Amino acid sequence: MIKPKFFVLIFFTAFLLFRQATPVFSDTTEDKFIILLKQERQWRKNNNLSYIPFPYDVYLAEYPGKVKKADDIIKQYENFLKKHPYHVNASRQLAVIFKDLHQIELAKKQWLKTASISKDDDIALNECGIFFSDNYFKPLTAASMFEKAIEINPNIAVYYSNLALVYFTGRHKICKKNGWTLPKIFSKILDLYDKARKLDTRNYLHARDYAQNYIMASQFNVKANHRDELEAWKYCFNTRTTNKQLSYIYLQLARVYRNLNDKTNEKRCLYKSLIYNKNNKIAVNMLKNL
Repeated sequence: MIKPKFFVLIFFTAFLLFRQATPVFSDTTEDKFIILLKQERQWRKNNNLSYIPFPYDVYLAEYPGKVKKADDIIKQYENFLKKHPYHVNASRQLAVIFKDLHQIELAKKQWLKTASISKDDDIALNECGIFFSDNYFKPLTAASMFEKAIEINPNIAVYYSNLALVYFTGRHKICKKNGWTLPKIFSKILDLYDKARKLDTRNYLHARDYAQNYIMASQFNVKANHRDELEAWKYCFNTRTTNKQLSYIYLQLARVYRNLNDKTNEKRCLYKSLIYNKNNKIAVNMLKNL
């Protein structure tokens, strides 16, 4: 299963965030926010913390003054938000800072504040969901945020895959809340990943995660349909893949053919797997056993 990594996705979401319609603020207010970003950048640089380049990063090339410690930048964001409490971008930035500093409780509170002022901001809601999924495991909270993000903008593939992951990891709590059975939530997870892979047809991870759910079918009291599973893995060939990923796809195809008692195709796929990754030990062992 894919685990949506906070800092992998945040670059994508940050790029869109600043293009999205937000409450209108005066030029002076936005200038002050830009200064905050400049100071945050310098603070991150001074402390060897990752810095996510924003679309208008060129404007941050020159940063004013010195930021001595984390408390300085936090205080400046807090003061800014006291004057502009509905500034979504500033609120999310402060939440990210708390998270980076491993101040999880403060990050939790700030993400909830961000969600409360982001009722129509699908990107901010998605980021909030990622936080509660990855760092403060609350599947019901995360699911509600991803569901709201999808409701606002149903055309973003990663929203569906994020929700699918929460449904998978928090299946018992989700089922209890919604009155679902395990087979029902399994079907919903497949449907979510299917929407993700159709919205982003060249994305290997969405296609892989859809296929991998069949491996976990028994955890949902479901008997995997190996023919459907076979097609799911073949679908992965349509995506952008590396040699290592191709090796993995062929390995999984071999496993499915083994379940279907098709030794000819199992052997063929194992050899293919080793062509793309000669160090694939699982393929080597399967071939020996075969």
